[in-house]
Amino acid sequence: MNLNSESVSSEEKLLICRRYFIIGCFGLPFVWLVNGLWFIREGFFVKSEVTTRIRRYVLFSWLGALIWIAAFILWTSVYQTQRQNWGKSGIYLSFVLPGGVA
Repeated sequence: MNLNSESVSSEEKLLICRRYFIIGCFGLPFVWLVNGLWFIREGFFVKSEVTTRIRRYVLFSWLGALIWIAAFILWTSVYQTQRQNWGKSGIYLSFVLPGGVA
């Protein structure tokens, strides 16, 4: 589907943008990134009757993705630096793939 074509109405674009935002709410921040990139033109540079609603979904998508990425980076850095201090709990959180036999 080409969202830049005139055959797709503004209401359909709003519906797709809303669906992507809701899917991102289920723990899929990559969908929020795609939503933000895909609809940034519709939300900020094209004047239509649904621009403000699309803009809101785009902004919340970017905000959600940014918060999720920041939380992931924070968790990764804390885990990497503090895992040894956590004792057995830190070991149980580890996942090691066996290297196999050479």
